[in-house]
Amino acid sequence: MRRFYLDSPPVSPIVTLTGDEARHIVKVLRLKRDDEIVLFDATGAAYSGLIAERTADAVTVRIIEAYAADSPDECRVVLVQAVLKSQKMDFIVQKSTELGVSRIAPFFSSRCIPRWDRDKASQKQHHWQQIAIAAVKQSGVRRVPVVEQAGNFEEVLAGSFEGFLKVLLWEQELTVSFGSLLAAHRPFTGIVFVVGPEGGFSDAEADLAQRYGFVSAGLGKTVLRAETVPLAVLAIIGYETGRIG
Repeated sequence: MRRFYLDSPPVSPIVTLTGDEARHIVKVLRLKRDDEIVLFDATGAAYSGLIAERTADAVTVRIIEAYAADSPDECRVVLVQAVLKSQKMDFIVQKSTELGVSRIAPFFSSRCIPRWDRDKASQKQHHWQQIAIAAVKQSGVRRVPVVEQAGNFEEVLAGSFEGFLKVLLWEQELTVSFGSLLAAHRPFTGIVFVVGPEGGFSDAEADLAQRYGFVSAGLGKTVLRAETVPLAVLAIIGYETGRIG
């Protein structure tokens, strides 16, 4: 069934969609009155409803059933991701959303190739958030992850991660594997993991992360591309928590 995003939870059984969502319903999908659709919001709640009215730029929907958001006990997963070049960040945001990430915090480190001013960073944040919303619509994932504006590496490390297992994925860590780290910390209700840029982390950056309580871990002998690492990690977490498989 077609899914559409609500900017905020509904306050009555009748809601109106405008903007891109309304245009998609009317001009692309050509849905009609009494067609059934599903709405969802940023809290993870979903609502089945029937199209009541439609114009060129607005669609009114009558909600017939509501579904509660996922349990707050579900494991929260935060991806702290170095900004990558080209379209790689779009790919990471899309696929991480499909794999159930709760939050994405991009950052700039010493070996990041892209460098943006505040306006460009704000534009990118909005762009990535729209990609996340589209990925939720396509995949059926219930909750839209929050995509933050790209910031300074140390500022991101110093964020509020109380109660989280904090992991730095580092190619130079040859002793501690990510899988063994998860096994040693079950059960876990929150995981935040840091992935570096194409050139990896410097020794000083790895030391900085460890000072903020992050434990370094590796993914084995295979050398993965920077854009592959977050997806591999999210797949492992999804399997361990029962979200996948």
